[in-house]
Amino acid sequence: GMRAKFSGFHNITEVLFEPSYSHALVTTVLLTGWIVCITTVLGLLIALVLHHVQKGRLFYKLLLLWPYAVAPAIAAVLWRFLFHPTLGWLSEWCTWLNGSFNYLMHPKLALAVVVIVSVWQQLSYNILFFFVSLESIPASILEAAWLEGASSWQCFWKIRLPMLRATLLFLVLMNALYAFFETFSVIDILTSGGPGDRTTTLLYKIYKDGFIGMDWSSAAVQSLLLMLMVVGITLLKFRYDKHQILLEEASS
Repeated sequence: GMRAKFSGFHNITEVLFEPSYSHALVTTVLLTGWIVCITTVLGLLIALVLHHVQKGRLFYKLLLLWPYAVAPAIAAVLWRFLFHPTLGWLSEWCTWLNGSFNYLMHPKLALAVVVIVSVWQQLSYNILFFFVSLESIPASILEAAWLEGASSWQCFWKIRLPMLRATLLFLVLMNALYAFFETFSVIDILTSGGPGDRTTTLLYKIYKDGFIGMDWSSAAVQSLLLMLMVVGITLLKFRYDKHQILLEEASS
């Protein structure tokens, strides 16, 4: 006796005007912004330091790159023990400095913990690409700049950074995609979207509405909207890649 009825755009409008969806969108934007900014800037700084290190470079590279080999779920479990409100030594240290540290009860602390774990996981990826790009810059260009009296900051701002532009944009897009998708297991293990849904991202809300709340229509619409966002980011990347190819062909 069940009948199917076409709902038109009712499910889409219902999701778009739902306060919890808007809140999840804001959380996703904030989380993505923090992860992209910190991992990109910190990865570039560490790669610059590693680029100038000669003695023990292989050891430092292995030390900096091994976190990327750890699965996000395993990393979340490790950091959950470190930040545990009563058992973690990092939480005890933070409590000694601040007086109170319980990320399971404070929304801002919960979001900060998710950002820290995600940055720790993704930072190695950025260091690797920045290091390889720095190694590919011809030393003759830098030597010529130094002979002309350029400072280290001028060499970085005028030579290194423009030549790292393609790598920089690529990593920004990859970090954004990482924040959209790969943080799911980190959020699920550390906070479960709480407290008060303050760490519930768009992807985690799809999981909660579809697999926990059994609201399949809402979850399907949210999946469609998330897919459109990712397609938009990917098209931006392809457009930039095409622009870079045309510039290289014109310069050659």
